[in-house]
Amino acid sequence: MAPATPGCRGSKGRSRALLALRRTSLAPLRRRAWRRRRRGRSDRVVTGNGGRSWTSHVETRYNLAGAACSSPTTCVALGDTIGSPTGEADTGLVTSNGGRTWAPIAFPARKMFVEAITCSAPVLCLAAGANTTATRGVIYRSIDAGRTWAPVRLPSKVRGLRTISCTGKSCIGTSAAYQVVVSRNGGTTWSLHAIAPRPAIQDASCMSASVCMMVGFSGTSPSSPAAEVSRNGGASWASQRLPHFTGRLTGVDCSRAFCVAIGVRVSYRGKTPTAEYPEVLTYQ
Repeated sequence: MAPATPGCRGSKGRSRALLALRRTSLAPLRRRAWRRRRRGRSDRVVTGNGGRSWTSHVETRYNLAGAACSSPTTCVALGDTIGSPTGEADTGLVTSNGGRTWAPIAFPARKMFVEAITCSAPVLCLAAGANTTATRGVIYRSIDAGRTWAPVRLPSKVRGLRTISCTGKSCIGTSAAYQVVVSRNGGTTWSLHAIAPRPAIQDASCMSASVCMMVGFSGTSPSSPAAEVSRNGGASWASQRLPHFTGRLTGVDCSRAFCVAIGVRVSYRGKTPTAEYPEVLTYQ
């Protein structure tokens, strides 16, 4: 394990550091790694043992844009019907037996492109994305583990959302327009925080109502990973020192105890950037 790099101080004076974990032999990872798209179908890849083994379920009816679980057995996936001329979200699937079987649901958004889904136990789920012209952010909320959905009101200036995450009732979403939306009540109401231009935001997640993490990258050729922490619920952000590597961070997920960020090292030795192997960082 690589040595810890200096980080911020926790409320109890304990040093919080970003640590590089041992290099893995997996193919480059993505945040929504359990959803694979192919021509005319989607695959749901399900694990029931913490990721030690996976089972693939081929879906020939829908293009699935994202999925999340509110419990070890209850999950929802959203997307559009294969053959739809617009690709707007219009359908979903739910499972209550850990992914062994799935039942279709009607997703009422239609005039929306889903970018991200999150669920927080026991029954809260949120879907975030943009309207069909990609000019406004859209969030739909479910309080029955994804079986039914209703839109929520966002501040009028929110642009298309790329990420959403909840820890308990503390939720955060981000847009490519350097905006952060925050909810303290499980997605019922939202506040908008416009932040100064940052590195490209790829994902965000919260440990608590006040401590949140954003990850992404800066630069293009070469790019370098970036992470920022907020200690006031997303109102302001501070850059973090990371173990140095050439590449980018693409996803992060937090519990109340720690965060795990994933990314990929990129080689620029040739004319075309080449992904070499994944990186995993923890924030404790």
